[in-house]
Amino acid sequence: MEILSPQELWQDYDREIEPDETVIKQSEDGLVRQVYFDGLPLKDGSRVRVYAKLILPDRRSEVKRGNEEWRAESGVEGSGTVENNNLDMTLTPHFTLHTPHFPVIIYAGGTNEDIDQTDVSYLTDGGYAVLLVDYAGDTGRKARYTLYPTGIDAYWLDGKKQPPREIKSNCWYYWTTCILAAATYLEKSELINRDKIGFLGTNEGAHLAFKASVASPIKCGVTFFGGCIADGDGEQTLEFKAALDSRSYAATAYPILINAAANSRLSSFDYLRELYDSAPKAAFCVCPDSEGAASLYQRGNVLPWFDAVLAEKYVKTPRKELSVFGSGGAVYAEVNTKTDKVEIYCAEDGPAFCRHFKNLAVERAGENKYLARPDIFDPTRPLLFFANLIYGKFTFSTAVVVRQPVKLGVAGGGVKSRLLFQSEGESGESENSGFLLPDGGFFEERRLLSVTGPLGLSGICGDELITFKPGDSKFRAIEGSLLQLTVSANVAQEIEICMIDKTGGERFCVKRIPAGQWVTFSLCAEDFKSLFGAADFSQIVGIKIKGKRIILNSMLWV
Repeated sequence: MEILSPQELWQDYDREIEPDETVIKQSEDGLVRQVYFDGLPLKDGSRVRVYAKLILPDRRSEVKRGNEEWRAESGVEGSGTVENNNLDMTLTPHFTLHTPHFPVIIYAGGTNEDIDQTDVSYLTDGGYAVLLVDYAGDTGRKARYTLYPTGIDAYWLDGKKQPPREIKSNCWYYWTTCILAAATYLEKSELINRDKIGFLGTNEGAHLAFKASVASPIKCGVTFFGGCIADGDGEQTLEFKAALDSRSYAATAYPILINAAANSRLSSFDYLRELYDSAPKAAFCVCPDSEGAASLYQRGNVLPWFDAVLAEKYVKTPRKELSVFGSGGAVYAEVNTKTDKVEIYCAEDGPAFCRHFKNLAVERAGENKYLARPDIFDPTRPLLFFANLIYGKFTFSTAVVVRQPVKLGVAGGGVKSRLLFQSEGESGESENSGFLLPDGGFFEERRLLSVTGPLGLSGICGDELITFKPGDSKFRAIEGSLLQLTVSANVAQEIEICMIDKTGGERFCVKRIPAGQWVTFSLCAEDFKSLFGAADFSQIVGIKIKGKRIILNSMLWV
């Protein structure tokens, strides 16, 4: 059995391959091009033809961003612009406007993502060219896609998760070669700065950020919600893990910003924690109130990260700033670092597939020292802690620390709560309400909002409201409880209330509500039915409410 390291696997990869570009379509202004170029040469002489979409930034957006950053750095106020009719002056430390060579980001989304429908204006508005790569080929209803020779892609298109024993017949190998070919294509482009190539991967594409780090000119990466286990659910071979698992690349990878969603294990938070710990060049950013939607501060990290790393500037990232200990019968989380702001989060761990992270009250305990103390309800259940630290433009997270209170000499004693949610009565973004940010597009700025409903009463509003609070010992329903909700909507409709158990199983109840009125109703466990029988409130770890712009004023066990 031959065991290949990543370096051995890619040592013969030819970076000098000629792309043989074919432009399929080009926009009138020349900013968008749909192209094919050559990928991996195969043993029989055939080649993979990679489909990609190159989007160049509008120079006006580059000037606009340069003006904004120039004003911010110089202290100039006002909404006027800096005159630059000839586009021949450097407004920011990031880009020189007279050069035609753009910094570029290679984008790889999920395997079924149609790159012709993906909006990356957030990146192009920041002055970056973007090359969206369809690495997976015909896996959805796409007009165009990467062309693999017959038979190569058959096993993953058939839905088989078990990879073949031959490393170079694995889909992750082929997908990685598409990214490597994309980097070579950009190196040979007259429009691109070959010294400033970054990578952004989401979902399955996130794994490729690590795999493409060995044999390419890519300088840095950003990943969203992609776990370090690259191979799915099948039983894996040692050869595969050594050569293609993301952890095999972590220690040698270029700087990578790993973005995670804390609440659900399905978002690979646990895997990403392990990957971050083994990647010395990685930074970490965790969204505590999400299953898989990017938070505002995660999105806010992206452009400054590419700007700084591609310009070879030092970026401070936290590594060991968080410690957890027991003292005087209590558990404390401590951060000792110089930073602009500290947020410390805690959640009970357990068998459930999801968790609720609470934003703890932070007290300053000295110069650059911050303390937070969680309430303990079940000292036998491990607690997960992490901290978000704000450094200027960046929000980074510490590694996750796991501690069991009973092993720290701490016993339970917190007071249980029947109240799952009550509106605070203020407009704006709901902070630490226990509800998740709605899942939206990658760069959509959708958020959970507090709005005013009938009779001047407020509530949080959304089409899908999800809380994992019932998974906490503090909020767990006691036997015989009813669930009481007060809701409203502008349109008469049926809303669906869903109970989620620790395995992810769902049980549903539908209620009709009129328009423009607050309605209060109570539901028992028998109201929630599925093929698995009635719900057991004591086993519930999550509650989901779905409808059209529902306003939730309160929710509690009675």
